[in-house]
Amino acid sequence: MSLSKIAAAMLIAGGIAAYGSSAVASEPATSLNCLKMSKQVKDALYNHPTGSAHDAAEQELKQGADYCMKGFYKAGMTHYEAALKAIGASATASAH
Repeated sequence: MSLSKIAAAMLIAGGIAAYGSSAVASEPATSLNCLKMSKQVKDALYNHPTGSAHDAAEQELKQGADYCMKGFYKAGMTHYEAALKAIGASATASAH
């Protein structure tokens, strides 16, 4: 991997880590909570079936799933939170 790709990856990871939200910050970053947030996003997308916000949320959902599947749970949950924000929904605190 080239130095520029490594630097870009570090910037992206740093940006994701710096992006904090109350729902993501209050939930421990675990595989189980990734699954729960994924379901919340899918349910919210079902209730908001069209529009550009829907497309953006679907992209965030895919990115969140990718991170969670690779074990980067906090980054995945951050993407799920961004998906919910894109469609005007919020994560529920009952993810325990």
